[in-house]
Amino acid sequence: MFREDYDISDEEFESVTKYFDDDLDNWTDYDSIVNEFVAFYIASGIKHHALWKGALTGHINGAVETLSAYFLDKRCNVETMKKILKEKYKLEVINDNPLELKIIK
Repeated sequence: MFREDYDISDEEFESVTKYFDDDLDNWTDYDSIVNEFVAFYIASGIKHHALWKGALTGHINGAVETLSAYFLDKRCNVETMKKILKEKYKLEVINDNPLELKIIK
């Protein structure tokens, strides 16, 4: 399930991750989450007069970094995420650290 062969060539890495990257690229919810948050970030910043003049790409990057920080600060509801893994993706978390999953049939 999880790979443990860390010493692989760049070419092998690319071939191994290609389908994973394709799945991520095709995940449509990503657009709604990121676009909605970036728009909220900019609107809230303007509302509170808390954004400095700069390029749109700079504000987008700031918003994405902020969104990422929320997840790093454990604002992701782990129990809800585990429920989604189990019900939608048929993966049950057996252990958190190291992460161990069981495929549900």
